[in-house]
Amino acid sequence: MNLLDFSDFKIVDSHIHFYDLNEFEDFFNIYKTSFKTLKEYTVFVSLHSKKEFDFLEELKKKSQSEENLKIFTSFAIHPQNPSLKEFDFLEFLLKNKKIDALGEFGFDLFSDSFKKNISNQEKAFNIQLELSLFYNVPVVLHFRKGLEYIYRYAEKLKKLPGVLFHSFFWSDFEALSILNKIESSFFSFGKSLLKLNKKSLSCVKNLPLSAILLETDAPFQTLKNEVYTKEDAIFEVYKSAYKIKKDYSFENKSFFEFSEVLANNFNILLSN
Repeated sequence: MNLLDFSDFKIVDSHIHFYDLNEFEDFFNIYKTSFKTLKEYTVFVSLHSKKEFDFLEELKKKSQSEENLKIFTSFAIHPQNPSLKEFDFLEFLLKNKKIDALGEFGFDLFSDSFKKNISNQEKAFNIQLELSLFYNVPVVLHFRKGLEYIYRYAEKLKKLPGVLFHSFFWSDFEALSILNKIESSFFSFGKSLLKLNKKSLSCVKNLPLSAILLETDAPFQTLKNEVYTKEDAIFEVYKSAYKIKKDYSFENKSFFEFSEVLANNFNILLSN
């Protein structure tokens, strides 16, 4: 399947960082080359500061004439840098319905330096969780290690309209357990599939398609010798996930049906 084969399909990138990506490439050049012929190209852009929000607002203005392009946004305090200085702006965005979800926030215990900041991470998480409950918005969660925190907060998380676990990296056993506790959960996978990560492969293989989304996390999550992740990596991610489902599951759908289900999953997540 080459790039032209995607032209009739809806493609959703459920996690991307346009502000950081702008350091490497111009969005419109890539869009015109790789995405303009798609039936629908949906991006879910993660933001963490006012300057990132302002940058995206300008980009959205420039792209208003692109009928197949849908840009959705989430904003939150990232657990790797849980500064409280952006909370007032976050609540302003929520009050004025200027974002579609609250995220990405969560817990990052991947390194010793992150672990030392656990008290601030937990403070930031609790504030943002309460805001998402109060404003009844979906959330995008970032978890690297710290699985116990998902279960600790499951009772509150299940009250939300949608919960997206961005770059989920536990096994299908944990994913199905979480889905059992938080029925509104979706699990997103990216280039870990291209790296043949066993846990990601098992999740895509064994999770119901109705709980799956795909992403690039561009410009992050690079493969070996890559300087950055490009937007069009989403095509390889889609092809990889589809092959897993086609080869190993009973959901013997065409690629068109597969892409339609993922697009519908995203709409359900955001209740659009």
